[in-house]
Amino acid sequence: MSLAPYATRIDTIKDALKGVINGTTTFNGKMSFDYIENPSASQNPFAHCSIASDSLRAIGAKETQSLITFRINIVYICDYTETAMDNLVGYIGEIVDAVEVNRKLGTSVIDTTEITNVTFGFDEGEEGLVRYSTIIITVRTLRNM
Repeated sequence: MSLAPYATRIDTIKDALKGVINGTTTFNGKMSFDYIENPSASQNPFAHCSIASDSLRAIGAKETQSLITFRINIVYICDYTETAMDNLVGYIGEIVDAVEVNRKLGTSVIDTTEITNVTFGFDEGEEGLVRYSTIIITVRTLRNM
């Protein structure tokens, strides 16, 4: 199926972000845009990314600015130690640093990328404590028609 220009742009940006995250040591091959039902110890830790929103604004007769927000959820099955929390912070840092090193994510369709928020949490899981974090990333792009 051939994608329309809007869909092609979103797909290009999604693939660029996925490539940056897969380029980290921890999340190489453990990052997905697919639905994940339950965390698995064999994929521990893993990242799941989704598109949260796209705010469009006309800035000219044939130009549209797009602010695309992605949500990256990191899930880490661990124990109840401070070291486990430190590990989670390190995993988050890998993604944040990888995005901030190249804010265009290696593609010319992106003007800039910004980490806008990081949250932390935990819950009881079948295999132990499940620590998680959500990283909110906003990508700014300009589309000319």
